[in-house]
Amino acid sequence: MSSVKRGGFAVGGEDPPPKTLDVAGFAPRPRASRPDDKAADREAAAVAAKAGFSSRTGGKIDGRTLRRTGRTAQMNIKVEPELKERILERAAQEEVAVGELMERMLDAYEATGGGGGRGPG
Repeated sequence: MSSVKRGGFAVGGEDPPPKTLDVAGFAPRPRASRPDDKAADREAAAVAAKAGFSSRTGGKIDGRTLRRTGRTAQMNIKVEPELKERILERAAQEEVAVGELMERMLDAYEATGGGGGRGPG
């Protein structure tokens, strides 16, 4: 019986034996030593500030910080661009995530009697 190829498979006959891949020559790369990222970031920020550069990202915090602090709920709000920049700059100055800054701001607002006297709890 003759074999007809359709879509890469032999119909009516035997498939060829699978090809093997020799991986004996492969080895993991050695782990490169990296400088202390935080120290390098602080040094770069100091040099940039001395040269008059400002942050474009507002000290963006990655997702690992959110998991580490327990802040996992996402909240999206619309604000004016200037307010967004002020919040991001303040969070960077305080070296905290935006969520922690918002929590501190609400605590301070409620502590001063804001919100009609509603407090925590």
